[in-house]
Amino acid sequence: MPGSMSVPASVEFVSAARSVVDAGEGLGDALGEDRPTIRAMAERLEKRLIALDTGSDALRDQAFEELSLAAQPPPEPMLEDVLGSVILDVQASRLAVAAGRVVGEVGPPAGHDEYDAALSELRETTSSIEAAPTSLGFEATVDQQQISSPDDPSARASFQDEAGRTLQAIVEEAVLVVRQVLEQVRQFPLISELGDLVDQARAWKEQQVPSVGRLVRLGLSKLKKALEGLCRLFKLPGFDDLWRELAAYWADVRSEGPLHDVLRRAVGTAAAERRVQEALALDPLDRPRVDAATAALRTLADRYRNTMGLIGRLLRTFTLLAATMAVVALAVAAVGPYLTTIAAGVYLVVLAGVVVTARDYADSAHGLGLVRGVGSIAKALTTR
Repeated sequence: MPGSMSVPASVEFVSAARSVVDAGEGLGDALGEDRPTIRAMAERLEKRLIALDTGSDALRDQAFEELSLAAQPPPEPMLEDVLGSVILDVQASRLAVAAGRVVGEVGPPAGHDEYDAALSELRETTSSIEAAPTSLGFEATVDQQQISSPDDPSARASFQDEAGRTLQAIVEEAVLVVRQVLEQVRQFPLISELGDLVDQARAWKEQQVPSVGRLVRLGLSKLKKALEGLCRLFKLPGFDDLWRELAAYWADVRSEGPLHDVLRRAVGTAAAERRVQEALALDPLDRPRVDAATAALRTLADRYRNTMGLIGRLLRTFTLLAATMAVVALAVAAVGPYLTTIAAGVYLVVLAGVVVTARDYADSAHGLGLVRGVGSIAKALTTR
């Protein structure tokens, strides 16, 4: 099996994404033409967006099937691959809603700026994943460096320092994303507290897509499917479970307390630190294995930054889409409650996803099992 998901599903997905971009450009070029021409280009875009749904489903189904069959941890790019597909789906959702507005599905046709921006974002992402069709993480795989310590004390010191830096980076990157979520949550008065967030999010699976123009409706439906993909990725069975998971930390987070301390407790970095100390206590020391572990830790920190960057990118795209949906809600009242419910779902899933992903990289407890984290790297040194 390749380093990430098998090539066919990835290629199908990338090809479908490029077809959406091509159709989006065709609609953009036709906006100054007569109504029949615009309608024909809009229908072409609609068909390409539906085909992208098929590509997304195939890609994620194959990814999760391979996850169920793979040894633990599975091939490392899997987390980034699925996140990449969700980001592109949310961008396609934004394009669909913007297209509906620009062709007049929800009132007089809107200006082109919003549509052009959505198309440009999707074009950029599609070009990024086309450059490496076997991995959708947008970033090249980090090469592991070779380390050769001159003596045992140097090897111990390098491993301890790298483990400390990696755990610190995990917490710091998680803090950045949590702050980004909090800034967005404050824009929704109905979900300003975690209880409100859970109450709103609990209903998202049953939330019916509002009756509205075909492209707008398709965009709203795609957003819901992207959220389902996130839940599946982060192994989140229900929002009641998330309430229990997050409630212990929410008061500190909402009061803008020391987020680093909150997330250290949530992630459980102390457990990983104990494993590091156990490895450092070994005598005699297998220096080549310790050096290899130090190199693995350096790669791990870079990968985690990339993963959190992808989650941050997802949130930025959703913010832009939510702004467009809010405008649509002025014309179609039913879109407002749908937006609030889906937004609550996105924010809650991302908050929980940040915690379980950080646990995975720290390898403390209750992670995803997708990454060989700090704890596992350290524990391997104690196994002869």
